[in-house]
Amino acid sequence: MVVMMDLPLILSGPMVRRVEETSAYLWIALSEKYRLNAKVYSIEINPETGEYDYQPISIQSDAQIFRLGKKVYVYLIKIQPNSKILPSQTLLGYNIELKKGKLSYDLSDFGLLSPTHPASICYGNLQYPTFFIPARDETNILYGSCRKLHGIGKDALSLGDEKLQEYYFQLEKRPNALFLTGDQIYADDVPAPVAPFLSALGKQLIGKEEPLKELCKDFNSKALQTAFSQVNGRKELIKKYCQFTSRKADNQLMTLGEYAAMYIMNWNPEIWELANKAGYLKDFDDYLVDDEIYIDSDKEQPKEYGRKINIIRKEFNQQQKDMERFLQYLPKVRRLVANIPIYMIFDDHDVTDDWNITKEWQEKVASSPLGNHVIANALTAYWAFQGWGNNPDAFSLSFFTKIGNYTKRLKVHTLAYTEWLQTILTFRSWSYVAPTNPRSLILDTRTQRAYPAERTYVIGNVLKQRTNGPNLIRKKEWNHLSELLFSSGWQTQTPLVIISATPLYGVHLIESFLKNFILPLTNILPSLQKSLDLEWWKFNGRGFSFFHQQIAEWNPSNCIILSGDAHMASSIAVEVYFQQQKKRSLHQFTSSSIKNQSFDGLSGMALKSILHFRKSSTKQQKMSRYCGNDYVIHEKEASASFLWKEIISHQVLANGSMIDTKNNLGWLAFNKDGFRHSFLKK
Repeated sequence: MVVMMDLPLILSGPMVRRVEETSAYLWIALSEKYRLNAKVYSIEINPETGEYDYQPISIQSDAQIFRLGKKVYVYLIKIQPNSKILPSQTLLGYNIELKKGKLSYDLSDFGLLSPTHPASICYGNLQYPTFFIPARDETNILYGSCRKLHGIGKDALSLGDEKLQEYYFQLEKRPNALFLTGDQIYADDVPAPVAPFLSALGKQLIGKEEPLKELCKDFNSKALQTAFSQVNGRKELIKKYCQFTSRKADNQLMTLGEYAAMYIMNWNPEIWELANKAGYLKDFDDYLVDDEIYIDSDKEQPKEYGRKINIIRKEFNQQQKDMERFLQYLPKVRRLVANIPIYMIFDDHDVTDDWNITKEWQEKVASSPLGNHVIANALTAYWAFQGWGNNPDAFSLSFFTKIGNYTKRLKVHTLAYTEWLQTILTFRSWSYVAPTNPRSLILDTRTQRAYPAERTYVIGNVLKQRTNGPNLIRKKEWNHLSELLFSSGWQTQTPLVIISATPLYGVHLIESFLKNFILPLTNILPSLQKSLDLEWWKFNGRGFSFFHQQIAEWNPSNCIILSGDAHMASSIAVEVYFQQQKKRSLHQFTSSSIKNQSFDGLSGMALKSILHFRKSSTKQQKMSRYCGNDYVIHEKEASASFLWKEIISHQVLANGSMIDTKNNLGWLAFNKDGFRHSFLKK
């Protein structure tokens, strides 16, 4: 039975999204429909009193609304200055007014502007949350990925909040952009203690039951319905009826409401209070007594049944502890995202693990009505909570109309349903350029993939073919990316930042082992490619060559790649050579997880020991490789003929190793003299 909850008016936000001189966007999600209006102030210190002066800026405020469900309204507020441009290198404060009939509120009515209130989103003694537009030769970028509710360790996003707290009025040092480079939610790896609440909240947000039964006739069986509604009961259902391959899909999100609920839980501490008040955050034994835990074991075998329960109980209790740590830092994270422009892109976990990892995976899911439906739900929620604010102009009126026509009714086997699926599943403009200085090009490496052709070869060439992973950006997409980049005002021979969810360069000693010894085995055991996530750029010579060719054509003065995903931080410098062309330099910085430390304890020590041993046993500290005309990458000095060759150097980090597996947040700082990089960690 679903308990109706008294939802807070502000479900999530406010967040600062895309910001440039001519416009700025604020994002917020409400549980009711209101008319929204923003106010903006320039903030300076009065030299006589030492107090802050707040001067209103004349603006036009236009709030666009999208009704995702009966109780979830998503707003994107566009701010345009009447003077044509917003002042740069000036602290800008903002407030949001909410009106409906005689009701009128602003952010202060929710405790968000009071310095003494635990929900405050203001720094120091400021009256408002703030952002600023940096001078052209000064910028400080934060970036990170992989933030899981029950991930191990502290939430490294809180480190960004600490930096803003330290530098909120020192604009030359204050971070002015935050890039979240993938896995902002874990839709497949959902902690058991909150799974029932996500389902209940999702139903209340959307306001009606989603018609999953009409997409899968087996859903009418009582056993399947029971498993679907129980904690940890969805894994086999997901595998069989969606064709997903996640190894942790016990509580995979499926409905649009569940995806929306997960985003809200990731950003708003009030929702956790609501869950607790409504009695949804129960202990394991309470769920067990109420028969709400799926146990994949026969009660007629009490010894095995008891053993299974103990395993599930232990995991459940650990997830509770890890989520308590997540909640501890959530108010700081909410304050951070209200005070810094945020740019996001999805990776696999925002939808489901292994999303589009192989051609076979893509085709199997495409043939599953339920699998298609779940991915469409995930992308719709991604658009509403993440994608819309990245580049609002990318979404046409037709896009809004076709998405909205379905979400208003949630009926399948209709024209609106068909148009929704077609629109969201074939949308090809998730990549975008962020208006930072220097410009930042954010890559969609999930929906723009190409895959090696399936052919029959003699055994030697079969192994060679199997070592080709997916091409993460198809060749045709690079033309679109060029158009985006140059239309943004970027010019050749100026710096360029590229955001790729998956690193182009992994840790060589690890990648070489996988490529040389493990990948050839995928000819015999194709499942290895999914189980080991063998989808990196390195495993497709053709795709990597397209990247190098495009960078050479763009000809930036500096090219810096920011990425995450690998759960281990690294810093890599690369020298690239083409036939009869001058050397080109690249730098890649990869952050470890924000909150999902994967190499803890003995596993981390073992990994670092292996890397140290391999490094010390290698005569050269640099690695050379080249790509032949057949797009095969060779890890040795180049022969006479090559498409490109490169020398890769791993930089030693502050911890004395080539990697750092602790949760962290990357910081990239530009000024007129160049750039510097560091990792923030607890």
